[in-house]
Amino acid sequence: MMMKEKLDRIVQERKQQQNNNPLIFWEHINILKKYLFIICFFVILFSSIAFFYNVQILKFLTKPLNGIDLIFLSPIDPITFIMKMDLLAGVILSAPIILYLVWRFVSPALMDKQKKILKRIFIFSFILTILSVIYAYFYLIRISLDFLLSINTEGIIKSFTAQNYLNFIIFETFLTIFIFQVPLIIILLIYFGICKSQTISSKRRYIYLFSIIILSVITPTTDIISLLILLIPTGLLFEIGLLIARLIPPRGNI
Repeated sequence: MMMKEKLDRIVQERKQQQNNNPLIFWEHINILKKYLFIICFFVILFSSIAFFYNVQILKFLTKPLNGIDLIFLSPIDPITFIMKMDLLAGVILSAPIILYLVWRFVSPALMDKQKKILKRIFIFSFILTILSVIYAYFYLIRISLDFLLSINTEGIIKSFTAQNYLNFIIFETFLTIFIFQVPLIIILLIYFGICKSQTISSKRRYIYLFSIIILSVITPTTDIISLLILLIPTGLLFEIGLLIARLIPPRGNI
């Protein structure tokens, strides 16, 4: 019965929003296409600008290697490596614009109080993304590489291909970005009524166990040091997200 009342309330809200914003389906599609074009434009623009700073970007990315040279295994590797590096820089520099356009697209469908809450979530997400990139570069990647490079095997020379190293950097960075979004995921789950804070809190031990298993599987280095560097912020951010979510009323109460 409560579920039916909640669904009826959502339907009524959508009808009211449609009356206030009489946009038809294709108008929404045209707006989406416009925003996607703007995103592509800025990604290409910032990637093109990054091309002129390849030397500086490469020095920044390879600093954690402590002087170990990267190698290419085929004639086209330098081109693909530079293109991937510039594209990565373009996406990172375009992130504020992408978040702003996502907000512009979804905000017309929200009530005023919902806009205030989700606007704060978007800002919080952007701050967490910046912190996650800093954490990944100065702690996760550096400590992981220091540990792995400290393992010496007689008769084997340590070297990395440029492509594999860049893939390692990208994966570790985006994995950290996702982990730092854990508080927002918890807040949204509770806000939209998908889960209750009491339920998540009571299943805490299972969530931690599941996190350990998942991170052990997807962590590319598979060493205990990297796993701990990821587990510590995961646990802290989980508790922070749960604490904040308890202070925010569910969507149906707004």
